[in-house]
Amino acid sequence: MRKIVIWGTGKNYEKLINNVQFEIFKGNISVEALVARAGDITGQTLDGFKIITKENVTDIKFDYLVIASPLYYKEIWNEAVALGIEKEKILNGEIFHIPLFDFARYVKLIENPVTILSDNCWGGIVYNRLHMKFYSPLINIYWDTENYVRFIQNPEYYLGRPLVMEREGSLRNNIYPIGSLGGG
Repeated sequence: MRKIVIWGTGKNYEKLINNVQFEIFKGNISVEALVARAGDITGQTLDGFKIITKENVTDIKFDYLVIASPLYYKEIWNEAVALGIEKEKILNGEIFHIPLFDFARYVKLIENPVTILSDNCWGGIVYNRLHMKFYSPLINIYWDTENYVRFIQNPEYYLGRPLVMEREGSLRNNIYPIGSLGGG
């Protein structure tokens, strides 16, 4: 079971609390505290969880910090990092809205990252949808089938070769760049 702290108690918290409760029911997580704005909140609870201020978040033992607000995610993320919370331990609360989400399986992916080798942009879409760091060297790339099969048979070789630009791209003129590895 992973211990989490949820930062945010507003409308986005309300949107994710049922999914959080389900993860608690499955035995995947325990919520150690909720972080709310400063004010007279000492000793208060919400949904049975202790409310603390951001100044007290480092006093709590937890595995992951979940940021409930997508709108203020970056701002809260910066505050959390400034407080000394490891970047890898900060999660976007939107993960709880992923269909068939399971926190235990999600944490396995975080702690044992996978590299997605795809022939088009679907690998990047998966990383993005899961709010995970990109571990693929093939983000935003398209391969024709023949070249992709050749690459996938020996990725170490091709990734060790220098990238040669065959054609520069231009967003203005809707021209995509073309590069080659290992002699094309």
